[in-house]
Amino acid sequence: MSEHSHWPNQIFLDHNLECNLRCIQCDIHKTKNPPGELTNQERLDTIEQIADWNRDINIVLTGGEPFMRKPELYSIAQTAKAQRVYLTVSTNGTLVTRRDIERIPRSGINDIVISIDSHRPEVHDKIRGQKGTFERASRTIRHLVSQVRNSEENVHVLTSTIIGGHNINEMEEMVAFLDGLGADAYLFQPIQPTFMGEFSSEWWKDNPLFPREARNVDSAIDAILRAKREGNGVYQKEYQLEVIRRYLKREPLLPGQCNSMDRNMMIDIIGNVRLCFNMERIGMEPISNIRSESLMTIWNRSEGVRAKMRGCTECCGVMICHAR
Repeated sequence: MSEHSHWPNQIFLDHNLECNLRCIQCDIHKTKNPPGELTNQERLDTIEQIADWNRDINIVLTGGEPFMRKPELYSIAQTAKAQRVYLTVSTNGTLVTRRDIERIPRSGINDIVISIDSHRPEVHDKIRGQKGTFERASRTIRHLVSQVRNSEENVHVLTSTIIGGHNINEMEEMVAFLDGLGADAYLFQPIQPTFMGEFSSEWWKDNPLFPREARNVDSAIDAILRAKREGNGVYQKEYQLEVIRRYLKREPLLPGQCNSMDRNMMIDIIGNVRLCFNMERIGMEPISNIRSESLMTIWNRSEGVRAKMRGCTECCGVMICHAR
C-alpha cells in the first residue's frame, strides 16, 4: 500500500531567485532569474490548479527575496486568497515598508516568516552581509506584529533563525530576544550547505559557521528545549530539535528522518518539479515540469521515485521543510 496521501501537504513555488542581501550562509544572490522562467500568469494558474486539486495544500513561496517583486508577490497573494489557499512567504524583512505592513494583513499572505539570526545587531548584519539589516528586520517584525493584532485577518508572523557558530553560545539570550519580539512562533534551522554550486559531503569542514564543539551544541539545543517546555513560541517539536542536535554533532541521520517525498512538491523557477529541494544529491533528476503535466498527474505517478528516496540520509533531512 502506498505510504503517501493523495496530495502533498505543501507545494513550494519559486517566485524569484534574486536577493538584495549577501548572506554568508547562502549564495543565491549569485544567481539571476533565467530566460524561460515561469510567467506570473503561469504561477497564478498553478495556484488555481492547486485549489481545484485540494485546498488543504499549503503554498510556500520560495527562492530569493520575494519583496524584490512586489507587484507579482501581491498578485499571487490575492489569487491565493480568492482561491482560499493558505500561503506562506519567507523574507529577510529589509524591503518591507510601512505601506507593506499596512497591506500584508489583508493581502492573502497567511504566514510571513522573517529571518533573524542574532540578538546582536553586529552579528546579524555580518551574517546577512549588509549593515542595518538587523534594525530593519527587527523593526519589520515588531510593526507587523502590531498591525496584525489590530486586524481580524488570519495572518501569523513567525521568525526563522539559523543555528550556527555565530549564535551557538548565546542561545538563551537569543531565545529571550525572540520572545520579546512578540511573533506568533519562532523556528530554527541548522546551518546547511549553500544552495548553489557543487555539493560536497564534507562541506561543513570548511564552513566557518558550522559549530565545532559538541558541548556548545548541547547547551544551545537544551536552551531551546527549555523554552519549548515552558510554553514559549518554539515552532519545532521536541524530537525535531533532538534531530538537529544529532546533525550539528555530526551524528548520522537515520533513514526515515526525511519525509519530504511524501509531503512536498517543489516547483522551480522554470517549472521543474521535485519531491525535495536536493534530489540531485542522490542522483535523481526532476520528475516532470508543470508545463507538460498537471500537478495531480505528476504526484500520482511518482511512487517509484518516492520509494527510492525514502532511505535518504542526506543532511537536508534535518530541515523543517523536509523533516519527519
